[in-house]
Amino acid sequence: MQVKTSKDLGALVREQRTRLELTQEELAARVSVGRLWIVQLEKGKPTAQSGLVLRTLQELGLVLDVSATPTVPTPRPGAAAVDLGRIIQGTLSTKS
Repeated sequence: MQVKTSKDLGALVREQRTRLELTQEELAARVSVGRLWIVQLEKGKPTAQSGLVLRTLQELGLVLDVSATPTVPTPRPGAAAVDLGRIIQGTLSTKS
């Protein structure tokens, strides 16, 4: 599962907790937080402390695997633009 938002993370935590048949209270005790913190995490509250989130994932047997998404390089300032349309037109007109 890809986690892109805090709501995705909350859904993942809730799904794994229920799969392991843990109550919110039981998970909270294992992580040393209050039940309300687990409730807020599962609802996708974006301000959850990362250390506690990592400890929660560990208690649920989940591993955080981070990978970068490919990005399109942005042109450097002052770099010359290439007009592909003109290049294509030039090759078409020379072939006729």
